[in-house]
Amino acid sequence: MLNIVKYYLTQNRCYQQAVRRIAIGIQLHTIGTGQGTARSVADYWNQAAVSACVHYIVDCDTPGKVLATLPEEYYAWADAGYGNRNLITFEICESDYMKYGGGADYTVTDQAKFKADILRGYQTAVLLCADICKRYGWSPTAKLPSGLYLISSHDEGRLAGLSSAHVDPVHVWKPLGLTMDQFRRDVALAMDGMAVMEPEPLYRVRRTWTDVASQLFAGTLEGAKRNCLPGYSVYDEDGRSVYTNPAGGFQAADLQGLTEEERIEKIAPFYVENARAGGGLASVGIAQFCLESGYGTTDLARFANNVHGMKCSLSGNTWQGSAWDGESKYTKKTVEQDKNGNVHYETADFRRYDCMEDSIADRAAYFAGALNEAGELRYPELARETDYKKAIRIIKEGGYATDVNYVAKLEGLMERWKLTRYDEAPEAGRPMESDPQETNYIVQAGVFAKKRNAKKLIAKLRKKGFYAILKQNGKSWIVQLGVFAVRENGEALVREAKAQGFDTIIKQKNRL
Repeated sequence: MLNIVKYYLTQNRCYQQAVRRIAIGIQLHTIGTGQGTARSVADYWNQAAVSACVHYIVDCDTPGKVLATLPEEYYAWADAGYGNRNLITFEICESDYMKYGGGADYTVTDQAKFKADILRGYQTAVLLCADICKRYGWSPTAKLPSGLYLISSHDEGRLAGLSSAHVDPVHVWKPLGLTMDQFRRDVALAMDGMAVMEPEPLYRVRRTWTDVASQLFAGTLEGAKRNCLPGYSVYDEDGRSVYTNPAGGFQAADLQGLTEEERIEKIAPFYVENARAGGGLASVGIAQFCLESGYGTTDLARFANNVHGMKCSLSGNTWQGSAWDGESKYTKKTVEQDKNGNVHYETADFRRYDCMEDSIADRAAYFAGALNEAGELRYPELARETDYKKAIRIIKEGGYATDVNYVAKLEGLMERWKLTRYDEAPEAGRPMESDPQETNYIVQAGVFAKKRNAKKLIAKLRKKGFYAILKQNGKSWIVQLGVFAVRENGEALVREAKAQGFDTIIKQKNRL
């Protein structure tokens, strides 16, 4: 039963300003701290120094309890944007059994009690929204002129570019398999007098059971296994691991806890090795990593090892040697710009990789082999360009990014981190990598008819510290360990690999 208690925050400056507007919908938030009682939150916010205020605070310790903290017709201080001006806003308390680290990352000290708290707050929030919708004659699944649902979350406002950059309630709901779509459906049921049911038990994909922020998936056992990346496990409701995908290669999640500079140092060797194999300037790739993945912190990086925003459908998928398996994907909303700088939002499927090395290798393969609409190479001059400013412009002019400020942003990162130090000068007397007459010595660890068998070998090699990548040659898949201008260097790698039990060979290839 819903129990709304009037508890206006009279000392809060938002309440005192009493700016009125007409509400057209509802926006929900979760509080962002391990606190279960609405009264504790309200008492803290009831002071002039706090620049936050919402219309309701939902308790997660007492079923049905809600504090009314601001009249519904008052302007709120909730999302720094659209929600303040147009929506009835409320906070849902979280759980005393959460311990926050940085940002939206947290650990859970008691899984059963955490689950009970979050579900209790969820169910009370459903009853509150049902009450509001009944009073205003609203449909919870209607759409507003902004494109948002009549009931939306802070995260949905963020994705639409209408709210500040917070992800609530996704970070606390996702471990329990709760979604905004389900929430809106439950509100509609509650309006018809039907009880809000607890979700069915779900299987969850995480790096470890306690690392809630790393969760990739919640659903059926079959779906969980399908979405289980290397280094992750599938857990049942009680936190027992029922399936583990062995780690193969470097995971973006391995960058957690590092500074931006430390992240660059960790990933730089992958770009240097890529450059040696003809992937263009290492410095430019690193700058793109910093910009496109937020130094490996974006959801796309963390949950898909995709650090270059590579979509499933890109340039007609025409390039050879892609490290992507052709199936694994991660769907998300993305911001795009037209040539005039106008912003629009679209939902797109992005490539999910087993490891970061595959993402980096796929970027290089794309720049080497992607074709334009006329069937010609999009970036024919990129591999031989040694001026990073010219290289960045080649990438932009080839249609790689829609951001009108893309060139300036990359150049700024190049200068900030002095990334040109990662670009190797040609050895004395040795032709440039771009010399078409250069003879390379290629170290191979195997040739396979099936891609999955090649990827299994790559996982084994990477566990032993070898930089192994996948190359396509017709219908065959080649596991490549390195490309060398000097045969002796390649032979040294062959000996090292054989000492570790890998049957490798060195082949000579004339680059025409």
